[in-house]
Amino acid sequence: IELEPLAYQHGDVALNGWLARPEGKPRAAILVFPTIANAGPPVKRRAAMLAQMGYIALIADFYGTSEGDFPALAQELRADVDH
Repeated sequence: IELEPLAYQHGDVALNGWLARPEGKPRAAILVFPTIANAGPPVKRRAAMLAQMGYIALIADFYGTSEGDFPALAQELRADVDH
């Protein structure tokens, strides 16, 4: 299963998720939350496994970037609990 990049937005933040599509009609959709380091190989592998089981799986993007100091980026998210 090949994962497709999926651009989307939350407010004014551009985000880049990954979409895994099953062959044929999907059973349902599943939102996959990545680790603090965003969508690494283990998370992508899980999304592909879900697609093999017949689900559309979208890996969410927490940060809007695939590079950076992820613990510091996570602190910023944790500080903004009202949104």
